[in-house]
Amino acid sequence: MQQIKHLSLTLALITIFSFIACNKDENAPKDVRGHLTRGTTIRLYVGETATINHDGDCNWSSKEPLIASVDNNGIVTAKLVGATDIYANYDYVWRVVVQPTSTIDEPYMTWGASMTSVRRFMENNGYDYINSASDDDLLMFRDNNNDVIYMYQFENNKLNSSAIGGSITSKIEEITNFLLERYIPIYVDETQYIVYFTNIEKDLLIALAFNVSSNLMIALYAPYDYNSKTKAINFNHDLQILENCTTIKSTPIDINIVNDIINKFK
Repeated sequence: MQQIKHLSLTLALITIFSFIACNKDENAPKDVRGHLTRGTTIRLYVGETATINHDGDCNWSSKEPLIASVDNNGIVTAKLVGATDIYANYDYVWRVVVQPTSTIDEPYMTWGASMTSVRRFMENNGYDYINSASDDDLLMFRDNNNDVIYMYQFENNKLNSSAIGGSITSKIEEITNFLLERYIPIYVDETQYIVYFTNIEKDLLIALAFNVSSNLMIALYAPYDYNSKTKAINFNHDLQILENCTTIKSTPIDINIVNDIINKFK
Protein backbone atom coordinates (compact mmCIF):
# COMPACT_ATOMS: atom_id res chain seq x y z
CA MET A 1 0.00 0.00 0.00
CA GLN A 2 1.27 3.40 -0.89
CA GLN A 3 1.83 5.77 1.98
CA ILE A 4 0.58 9.36 2.06
CA LYS A 5 3.19 11.85 0.89
CA HIS A 6 5.40 13.52 3.52
CA LEU A 7 4.81 10.76 6.08
CA SER A 8 6.12 11.50 9.54
CA LEU A 9 3.65 9.89 11.92
CA THR A 10 2.43 6.29 11.69
CA LEU A 11 -0.06 4.34 13.77
CA ALA A 12 -0.77 0.62 13.58
CA LEU A 13 -4.46 0.45 14.44
CA ILE A 14 -5.79 -2.18 16.77
CA THR A 15 -7.20 -5.08 14.78
CA ILE A 16 -10.52 -5.37 16.49
CA PHE A 17 -12.87 -2.39 16.20
CA SER A 18 -14.93 -1.76 19.31
CA PHE A 19 -17.79 0.28 17.97
CA ILE A 20 -18.85 2.97 20.41
CA ALA A 21 -22.28 4.53 19.90
CA CYS A 22 -22.37 8.27 20.51
CA ASN A 23 -24.14 9.34 23.66
CA LYS A 24 -26.23 12.45 23.14
CA ASP A 25 -28.75 14.32 25.25
CA GLU A 26 -32.20 13.17 24.14
CA ASN A 27 -34.91 15.64 23.30
CA ALA A 28 -38.54 14.98 24.22
CA PRO A 29 -39.80 11.98 22.22
CA LYS A 30 -41.71 12.77 19.04
CA ASP A 31 -45.11 11.08 18.86
CA VAL A 32 -45.25 8.84 15.79
CA ARG A 33 -48.04 6.25 15.54
CA GLY A 34 -46.66 3.30 13.64
CA HIS A 35 -49.92 1.45 13.04
CA LEU A 36 -51.31 4.52 11.25
CA THR A 37 -48.21 5.45 9.26
CA ARG A 38 -46.72 2.17 8.10
CA GLY A 39 -43.83 2.82 5.72
CA THR A 40 -43.42 6.43 6.89
CA THR A 41 -39.95 7.97 6.87
CA ILE A 42 -39.05 9.38 10.27
CA ARG A 43 -36.51 12.22 10.19
CA LEU A 44 -34.57 12.90 13.36
CA TYR A 45 -31.50 14.90 14.32
CA VAL A 46 -28.67 13.15 16.13
CA GLY A 47 -29.70 12.70 19.77
CA GLU A 48 -33.46 12.98 19.16
CA THR A 49 -35.92 10.20 19.90
CA ALA A 50 -39.25 9.13 18.44
CA THR A 51 -41.91 6.88 19.94
CA ILE A 52 -43.52 4.48 17.47
CA ASN A 53 -46.46 2.21 18.25
CA HIS A 54 -47.64 -1.14 16.98
CA ASP A 55 -50.83 -3.12 17.70
CA GLY A 56 -50.30 -6.13 19.93
CA ASP A 57 -47.06 -7.68 21.13
CA CYS A 58 -44.02 -6.55 19.20
CA ASN A 59 -40.40 -7.53 18.81
CA TRP A 60 -38.61 -4.36 17.76
CA SER A 61 -35.31 -4.31 15.85
CA SER A 62 -33.14 -1.94 13.81
CA LYS A 63 -31.27 -2.90 10.67
CA GLU A 64 -28.34 -0.71 11.77
CA PRO A 65 -28.51 0.14 15.48
CA LEU A 66 -25.37 2.26 15.25
CA ILE A 67 -27.39 4.75 13.20
CA ALA A 68 -30.67 4.45 15.10
CA SER A 69 -31.61 1.99 17.83
CA VAL A 70 -35.04 0.96 19.07
CA ASP A 71 -35.90 -0.38 22.52
CA ASN A 72 -38.63 -2.75 23.72
CA ASN A 73 -41.04 0.18 24.11
CA GLY A 74 -40.69 1.32 20.50
CA ILE A 75 -38.52 4.34 21.34
CA VAL A 76 -36.15 5.10 18.47
CA THR A 77 -32.90 6.95 19.31
CA ALA A 78 -30.94 8.68 16.55
CA LYS A 79 -27.20 8.07 17.02
CA LEU A 80 -25.19 8.61 13.83
CA VAL A 81 -25.92 10.41 10.58
CA GLY A 82 -27.34 7.99 8.04
CA ALA A 83 -30.44 5.93 7.31
CA THR A 84 -31.73 2.61 8.61
CA ASP A 85 -34.93 0.56 8.80
CA ILE A 86 -36.97 -0.26 11.89
CA TYR A 87 -38.79 -3.59 12.03
CA ALA A 88 -41.80 -4.68 14.06
CA ASN A 89 -41.90 -8.48 14.46
CA TYR A 90 -39.21 -8.71 11.76
CA ASP A 91 -41.43 -6.93 9.24
CA TYR A 92 -40.26 -3.59 7.83
CA VAL A 93 -42.38 -0.72 9.10
CA TRP A 94 -40.38 2.54 9.20
CA ARG A 95 -37.42 4.19 7.53
CA VAL A 96 -35.37 6.38 9.90
CA VAL A 97 -33.18 9.13 8.47
CA VAL A 98 -30.77 10.68 10.96
CA GLN A 99 -29.67 14.22 10.16
CA PRO A 100 -26.70 16.20 11.51
CA THR A 101 -26.99 19.27 13.72
CA SER A 102 -23.57 20.54 12.58
CA THR A 103 -23.44 22.84 9.56
CA ILE A 104 -19.87 21.92 8.54
CA ASP A 105 -19.63 20.16 5.19
CA GLU A 106 -17.76 16.91 4.73
CA PRO A 107 -14.62 17.17 2.61
CA TYR A 108 -14.65 15.70 -0.89
CA MET A 109 -13.82 12.00 -0.61
CA THR A 110 -13.92 10.42 -4.06
CA TRP A 111 -10.52 8.75 -3.79
CA GLY A 112 -8.52 8.82 -7.00
CA ALA A 113 -10.29 11.94 -8.31
CA SER A 114 -8.18 14.44 -10.25
CA MET A 115 -7.19 17.89 -8.99
CA THR A 116 -9.41 19.44 -11.65
CA SER A 117 -12.44 17.48 -10.46
CA VAL A 118 -11.90 18.36 -6.81
CA ARG A 119 -11.34 22.05 -7.53
CA ARG A 120 -14.44 22.21 -9.71
CA PHE A 121 -16.55 20.56 -7.02
CA MET A 122 -15.36 22.85 -4.24
CA GLU A 123 -15.68 26.07 -6.22
CA ASN A 124 -19.13 25.08 -7.49
CA ASN A 125 -20.16 24.69 -3.85
CA GLY A 126 -19.02 28.18 -2.88
CA TYR A 127 -15.55 27.54 -1.42
CA ASP A 128 -12.68 29.91 -2.17
CA TYR A 129 -9.49 28.47 -3.61
CA ILE A 130 -6.27 29.24 -1.71
CA ASN A 131 -3.10 29.17 -3.74
CA SER A 132 -0.53 26.74 -2.33
CA ALA A 133 2.70 27.56 -4.11
CA SER A 134 4.71 25.38 -1.72
CA ASP A 135 3.16 22.08 -2.84
CA ASP A 136 2.09 21.11 -6.34
CA ASP A 137 0.17 18.11 -5.01
CA LEU A 138 -2.08 20.08 -2.68
CA LEU A 139 -5.35 21.98 -3.06
CA MET A 140 -6.68 24.27 -0.33
CA PHE A 141 -10.02 26.03 0.11
CA ARG A 142 -11.69 28.09 2.79
CA ASP A 143 -15.32 28.67 3.68
CA ASN A 144 -17.02 32.05 3.51
CA ASN A 145 -16.15 32.85 7.13
CA ASN A 146 -12.44 32.05 6.64
CA ASP A 147 -12.43 29.87 9.75
CA VAL A 148 -12.58 26.35 8.24
CA ILE A 149 -9.90 25.20 5.80
CA TYR A 150 -10.29 22.23 3.44
CA MET A 151 -7.13 20.51 2.17
CA TYR A 152 -6.70 17.80 -0.45
CA GLN A 153 -3.50 15.82 -0.99
CA PHE A 154 -2.77 14.12 -4.33
CA GLU A 155 -0.29 11.63 -5.66
CA ASN A 156 0.12 11.33 -9.43
CA ASN A 157 -2.92 13.62 -9.76
CA LYS A 158 -5.08 11.23 -7.73
CA LEU A 159 -6.73 12.23 -4.47
CA ASN A 160 -5.41 10.14 -1.57
CA SER A 161 -6.37 12.16 1.53
CA SER A 162 -8.68 14.99 2.56
CA ALA A 163 -8.71 17.22 5.61
CA ILE A 164 -10.60 19.95 7.42
CA GLY A 165 -8.89 22.25 9.89
CA GLY A 166 -9.30 25.36 11.94
CA SER A 167 -8.60 27.17 15.16
CA ILE A 168 -8.98 25.15 18.36
CA THR A 169 -10.33 28.20 20.18
CA SER A 170 -13.16 28.88 17.73
CA LYS A 171 -13.88 25.49 16.14
CA ILE A 172 -13.06 22.77 18.68
CA GLU A 173 -16.64 22.09 19.78
CA GLU A 174 -18.09 22.36 16.28
CA ILE A 175 -15.55 20.09 14.58
CA THR A 176 -15.54 17.46 17.34
CA ASN A 177 -19.35 17.34 17.42
CA PHE A 178 -19.36 17.17 13.63
CA LEU A 179 -17.20 14.03 13.80
CA LEU A 180 -19.12 12.44 16.68
CA GLU A 181 -22.37 12.79 14.73
CA ARG A 182 -20.93 10.81 11.80
CA TYR A 183 -18.13 8.53 12.96
CA ILE A 184 -17.14 6.10 15.69
CA PRO A 185 -14.13 6.81 17.96
CA ILE A 186 -11.88 3.75 18.05
CA TYR A 187 -8.65 4.89 19.68
CA VAL A 188 -7.36 7.84 21.72
CA ASP A 189 -3.65 8.65 21.73
CA GLU A 190 -3.37 10.89 24.79
CA THR A 191 0.36 11.48 24.41
CA GLN A 192 0.06 12.81 20.84
CA TYR A 193 -3.39 14.42 21.30
CA ILE A 194 -4.90 12.43 18.45
CA VAL A 195 -8.30 10.75 18.27
CA TYR A 196 -8.97 8.12 15.60
CA PHE A 197 -12.38 7.41 14.08
CA THR A 198 -13.83 5.05 11.52
CA ASN A 199 -17.15 4.70 9.73
CA ILE A 200 -19.64 1.85 9.98
CA GLU A 201 -18.29 0.26 6.79
CA LYS A 202 -14.73 0.35 8.20
CA ASP A 203 -13.32 1.64 4.90
CA LEU A 204 -12.42 5.12 6.15
CA LEU A 205 -9.98 6.35 8.79
CA ILE A 206 -10.24 9.83 10.30
CA ALA A 207 -7.60 11.18 12.64
CA LEU A 208 -8.28 14.32 14.65
CA ALA A 209 -5.04 15.96 15.76
CA PHE A 210 -4.45 19.00 17.99
CA ASN A 211 -1.46 21.34 18.11
CA VAL A 212 -1.78 23.49 21.23
CA SER A 213 1.35 25.56 20.46
CA SER A 214 -0.25 26.94 17.29
CA ASN A 215 -3.89 26.63 18.45
CA LEU A 216 -4.76 24.52 15.40
CA MET A 217 -6.66 21.30 14.86
CA ILE A 218 -6.99 19.11 11.79
CA ALA A 219 -9.18 16.14 10.90
CA LEU A 220 -7.42 14.07 8.27
CA TYR A 221 -9.43 11.55 6.19
CA ALA A 222 -7.91 8.63 4.31
CA PRO A 223 -9.21 5.38 2.82
CA TYR A 224 -8.66 2.45 5.14
CA ASP A 225 -7.83 -1.09 4.06
CA TYR A 226 -9.39 -3.26 6.74
CA ASN A 227 -7.61 -6.39 5.49
CA SER A 228 -4.16 -4.86 6.07
CA LYS A 229 -5.11 -3.63 9.59
CA THR A 230 -2.77 -0.66 9.31
CA LYS A 231 -2.83 2.80 7.83
CA ALA A 232 -0.05 5.35 7.81
CA ILE A 233 -1.19 8.93 8.30
CA ASN A 234 0.74 12.18 8.28
CA PHE A 235 -0.22 15.28 10.24
CA ASN A 236 2.93 17.38 10.42
CA HIS A 237 2.85 18.47 6.79
CA ASP A 238 -0.82 19.51 6.89
CA LEU A 239 -0.51 21.21 10.29
CA GLN A 240 2.46 23.18 8.98
CA ILE A 241 0.35 24.35 6.05
CA LEU A 242 -2.41 25.44 8.42
CA GLU A 243 0.10 27.41 10.47
CA ASN A 244 0.98 29.36 7.33
CA CYS A 245 -2.66 30.34 6.80
CA THR A 246 -2.83 33.74 8.46
CA THR A 247 -6.65 33.75 8.27
CA ILE A 248 -6.84 31.24 11.12
CA LYS A 249 -3.47 31.59 12.82
CA SER A 250 -3.54 32.46 16.53
CA THR A 251 -1.61 32.14 19.79
CA PRO A 252 -1.04 29.04 21.95
CA ILE A 253 -3.85 27.89 24.21
CA ASP A 254 -4.26 26.18 27.56
CA ILE A 255 -3.61 22.43 27.22
CA ASN A 256 -6.54 21.76 29.56
CA ILE A 257 -8.95 22.84 26.82
CA VAL A 258 -7.69 20.03 24.59
CA ASN A 259 -7.60 17.53 27.48
CA ASP A 260 -11.27 18.21 28.20
CA ILE A 261 -12.14 17.43 24.59
CA ILE A 262 -9.95 14.32 24.49
CA ASN A 263 -11.80 13.01 27.56
CA LYS A 264 -15.07 13.07 25.61
CA PHE A 265 -13.84 10.20 23.45
CA LYS A 266 -12.68 7.83 26.17
